[in-house]
Amino acid sequence: VGEKFLFYREYVRGRLPEYARAVQAAGAPSDRIVGFIDGTFRHICRPVRNQEAVYQGHKKGHGLKYQTVVAPCGLIVSLYGPEDGRNHDVTLLGRSGLIPV
Repeated sequence: VGEKFLFYREYVRGRLPEYARAVQAAGAPSDRIVGFIDGTFRHICRPVRNQEAVYQGHKKGHGLKYQTVVAPCGLIVSLYGPEDGRNHDVTLLGRSGLIPV
């Protein structure tokens, strides 16, 4: 199971209202959006053992998945992973504890 890293906590916490205003000004229907969640698949070499755990049929390769939260300024403020490549993004979201799934 992956690990969760939070970066720049105090910096980000002090700018949450600013981020929410920026996202709303760009056309978001809510004033509570302060970041964007993204699941990313990173290819790796085919492992000798447990190949099926990291094989992702959609990407047709072996890899690991990570989840990031990016602030509107482009700063990565949260990183969760790695997880097996076969896991869906929603699985990572639930395991990261970011929001209840």
